[in-house]
Amino acid sequence: MKESLKITLNNLEKVELFQFFFVEDFAPSDDNEDLKEIFILMWNVFFPNEKWLDENYKDISFEIDHGNYL
Repeated sequence: MKESLKITLNNLEKVELFQFFFVEDFAPSDDNEDLKEIFILMWNVFFPNEKWLDENYKDISFEIDHGNYL
């Protein structure tokens, strides 16, 4: 979970966060900007005192199998 969340946080501009959640759970949020705070909060809850910014995880390409989320 830690590595996955770190990758996501370091590549938020490339990730469609709604692929991870049901849209209804976050209504009326309708864009990634509103969900970034949730991901950062999750990091801070599970991994306090650890930095999530990591250049090693920048620019990792994402290939999401949409079949798993439909």
